[in-house]
Amino acid sequence: MFSRSRVPRGNQVCAIFVHAGAGFHSRENQKRHLQACSDAAYMGMTVLKAGGTAVDAVELAIRVLEDREITNAGYGSNLAIDGVVEGDASIVDDFGRSGAVGAVCHIRNPISVARLVLLSSYEILSLRRVPPNLLVGEGATDFAFEHGIPVLPHDALVSPSSRERWVKWCQDLREASRPPPANILHIESIETGLDPEEIIRRRMRSQHARTMEGLGLYPTHLFWKPQIAPYPAPALALSTADTPMMPGTPRDEADPYSTVALAAALQGGAHLTAPEKDRSATAQPRLSDRSSPDDPAAASSPAPVRPTNAPLSNGGYGLRVEVNGHDGLGAAHRDTPVNADPQTSSTKSESATTAADTVAETATATAPSVAADALPAKEADVQGSGPAKTSSDQAKSAAVDPEVDRIIDTVGAIAIDSHGRIAAGSSSGGIGMKHRGRVGPAALVGVGTAVFPQDPHDAEKVSVATVTSGTGEHIATTMAAATCADRLYHSVRSHGKGMREPASDDVIMHSVIEKDFMDHPSVKYSTSQGALGILAAKKTVDGIYVYFAHNTDSFAVATMHSEERVPTCTMSRNRGNGSIAQGARSIRPRRH
Repeated sequence: MFSRSRVPRGNQVCAIFVHAGAGFHSRENQKRHLQACSDAAYMGMTVLKAGGTAVDAVELAIRVLEDREITNAGYGSNLAIDGVVEGDASIVDDFGRSGAVGAVCHIRNPISVARLVLLSSYEILSLRRVPPNLLVGEGATDFAFEHGIPVLPHDALVSPSSRERWVKWCQDLREASRPPPANILHIESIETGLDPEEIIRRRMRSQHARTMEGLGLYPTHLFWKPQIAPYPAPALALSTADTPMMPGTPRDEADPYSTVALAAALQGGAHLTAPEKDRSATAQPRLSDRSSPDDPAAASSPAPVRPTNAPLSNGGYGLRVEVNGHDGLGAAHRDTPVNADPQTSSTKSESATTAADTVAETATATAPSVAADALPAKEADVQGSGPAKTSSDQAKSAAVDPEVDRIIDTVGAIAIDSHGRIAAGSSSGGIGMKHRGRVGPAALVGVGTAVFPQDPHDAEKVSVATVTSGTGEHIATTMAAATCADRLYHSVRSHGKGMREPASDDVIMHSVIEKDFMDHPSVKYSTSQGALGILAAKKTVDGIYVYFAHNTDSFAVATMHSEERVPTCTMSRNRGNGSIAQGARSIRPRRH
């Protein structure tokens, strides 16, 4: 998977930037999110310092995130409507060449398959055939198998927590499809003058129309059709054990603990809950975060069809967990020889009535793990951007159940190697209860991942990479990654009536979300919420500049350059009021 050619090391500063998704990250799980980001950045930097390419670093960093249950990528991803994991991933090199996979099953690390697709695109095929740069579904799984990627059974990718969420969503779906209570029908009958049975018929017709238009519920008559007899027990142990399957092999319908059996039991009215010991175990992943073959939990899962790579270890190192304005992405680092000039910025539109708060949390630890009590909360004021559709509903529901994460989509990474080459990649398990075969932005170049290569005739040597996270369908219609990269590359922002005007990079990041995304007709007139988080890196002769912006409740980011010993991690928080939270950091090149 990783390049084996020995390339002489360059003399430029290398850097890596990762994010763990936009959405709502609960405070109870914050240290786990930051730890995942820190480990990913550290492992990516290890590759870069060893002379690896930017593509190598991006792949390894995202693999670390995919192996963590806490992220919505790879193992532990959100489950589709029938309880399986389908992953999306893409990777783009410094020339803008790409490889991607969409809705791929049975694969623990979709980013590695995307890397293989990228490498295969370099080959010359007979009869002037053009090698693909995007494979989806069963074709992507077959491609992975042919190239030695382990093909796993569905349940080997399902974590206890993701299965619990899926069971709850299935029950919620059944509740949503039930008819309303009779007293509500009686009141509506009096108000409208219609017979209660006619009201029910009209609601059923309306619900069916919404389903066909893709705006309402999933067609439950397709999903809830029993495939086996309902399991009679009132409580089922949610086991992840299953029989190893090859691509295209149907699931074992005799397995009472499979997702098919769970669906059938729900249809029969069984209340699915895990036994007490299983419920307490769901706080920890069934598979090791490091995927160690010596892990007894991992040993209980079926063996892969092909041998997997040896596990990687990040060894002992320090971890600095910091946030905007507190020696993180918003303050300079005086303890490194590189002149880092981070800055944070946020702006406020004229229509804004109140300012939003960004919660800053700072901690320092010398071990790979972050202590639970090492995150004292501090608050700093960040101005809002004015009214906009954000994920405020998530924050309200989180106040009821603060331990529940609501991460919308996609992890990503951007790397710059010692030769100045830039690369970017994204990976995601998609939204929960999605249609089978749905391809999200993480698999689409220009939507979830974009790279604008350096022009050889450009004296400034500008190159830009962006990765996005958020509401996938809106990101796709607005081409968010490519739009942001284009604006940063040309240093312009939208200025009404299709006009462009020069602007600073932080203003451009704000404008991309406010104007190019939220004001886009497909988002403005949509029935679903528009959420977006962007991580961008811009390399010039003057240095490397990293920016992030989001209109979601939170955004987890980690950065590291070659003169730092530990990553800098940030949990940027946004308390709504239509605000857009931003942050930035600059890394100066070595001076000889």
